[in-house]
Amino acid sequence: MRVAIQKLGRPGAVLSVLALAGAAALARGESRVQELHPFTNQALVPASAETGSIRFEGIQAVKVYTKAEVKDNVSYCGQAANREPGGSMFCPEVKQVAPERAYRVAYSFLSARSASDEHGGRLYTFMVYFRGDQLPAALRAAVDARRIKGVEAASYFQVTPGERRGGYTSVTVQPVGAAPRK
Repeated sequence: MRVAIQKLGRPGAVLSVLALAGAAALARGESRVQELHPFTNQALVPASAETGSIRFEGIQAVKVYTKAEVKDNVSYCGQAANREPGGSMFCPEVKQVAPERAYRVAYSFLSARSASDEHGGRLYTFMVYFRGDQLPAALRAAVDARRIKGVEAASYFQVTPGERRGGYTSVTVQPVGAAPRK
């Protein structure tokens, strides 16, 4: 790895550090592909969340991207770093690729009011994403045909609050084999 340090001609003599890994390839705009890992059955909620208030909100078939193509242009990004203190939002250029069908499951919960919430509400949401093969076939068919109601869809999932760490509580959502009989 080569590190280039350049002194900028501005008051304060700010140093900009630009790490160049494979500079020749990146200067040509070559790209690399990164895995995104969008499928998760866990969420982190604030430790102040009332885990007993977690409620199923809905399930929806969606498209998620599983990979990102990252294209670096060292020449442009180096110039952008000199022009703008924060750099450019286009460095590096990221393009999402490899869409895959998924199922988004949404839950709501009550928690303490957030100082950043201008409305002062206590109701928050979290979402988890599943691949189709992780869910029972009957549930997938019902969601795709839009023939399932909230209470019935909720019966296909088990929600388990985990331990509290660092101001957050982990919540795990597991699909169950089939909806319980009524």
